[in-house]
Amino acid sequence: LAPAFFNLVMIACILWLPPIVESMGYHGIIAMGIGVFFGGLLQMLVQLPMLFKVAYGPKGPLSFINRDTKRIVERLGIGTIGIAANQINLIVTTILATGTVLGAVSWLTYAFRLFQFPVGILGVSIANSNLVHFSDAWKAGEKDKAVNFLRSGFSLSYLTIIPAMMLLLALAHESVNLVFERGAFRSEDTQMTTLALYMYAIGLPFYGLYKILAPTFFALDRPQTPVFISVFCIGANIVFCLIMTPIYGFSILALGTSLSMLLNSLLQVFFLRRLIHIRFLDFFPPIFFKSLAAGLLCFVIAFYAGQHFYSLEGILLAKIFSLALCGSLGVGSYIVVLVLLGEGQGVRRAFFKRFKR
Repeated sequence: LAPAFFNLVMIACILWLPPIVESMGYHGIIAMGIGVFFGGLLQMLVQLPMLFKVAYGPKGPLSFINRDTKRIVERLGIGTIGIAANQINLIVTTILATGTVLGAVSWLTYAFRLFQFPVGILGVSIANSNLVHFSDAWKAGEKDKAVNFLRSGFSLSYLTIIPAMMLLLALAHESVNLVFERGAFRSEDTQMTTLALYMYAIGLPFYGLYKILAPTFFALDRPQTPVFISVFCIGANIVFCLIMTPIYGFSILALGTSLSMLLNSLLQVFFLRRLIHIRFLDFFPPIFFKSLAAGLLCFVIAFYAGQHFYSLEGILLAKIFSLALCGSLGVGSYIVVLVLLGEGQGVRRAFFKRFKR
């Protein structure tokens, strides 16, 4: 719930502060900076009571500079680079997009927001859950159990993120139209944003894999590895985009981000195999290929449903209902195929048990 407080403060500052800031002689955009500061502060403060409740508050004499705090600061510095490749790639993409066509930065930003929706809901939550179990088992010396947690994390990620990718690809145009097309956002903007969303969406499974892999190195006390990999992949992305963008236009920037994450994930797989001694196929179990097969049918059904049931000119409520119907048909077909392929237990664990909770 804590991030919601950040968003609420940001929205409030955007709505009400610009006139006040401008009356003081500053540009209205300063209101967003104020929102970031106070939103982040509130996001931290609302978590303190729970920390104190579970006995993680300050104990005994305070010592701000000691062995433990130095280690935390060191890990935070490494983690900022190692885990934030996604954000750094986004900054690079934004800078390069300013040299293409007018509107490219906005199109890429809007597409990235839609792309981040499944990443945040599925990729991050699965990765965080996996990290807790993997780390506990590894630190306890139960290496086989830790590896099993890692395998199950990969399987659950593929099981949920692959259909999300297929739905994004199948209903990209409809999603952009529903969420953004109004006011100054015209149909031409929808088309360009959709093109960028296609390029982002094809990298979605690798974002899910990356979210699991990168924190795992920290549990193994090898935080430098994802840092070096991220720096290399960021450099590769910059070179790729500099060469290809003048030829193929702004959308290649989104593709470069996806390819960078693919390279990042594969390199992390390579190094992690050497650290915990597991097979390459453990990173891509049978459920990966079954999910792809089921996902293809999900894509076809959702795509054709979108063509027949969704009206770009309809009223908002009709659009919401139509998009929900198209997505439901795609997910339903995905589940049916997985059950027929013998993954009924995995489907129940990934979807129905979670929803039941």
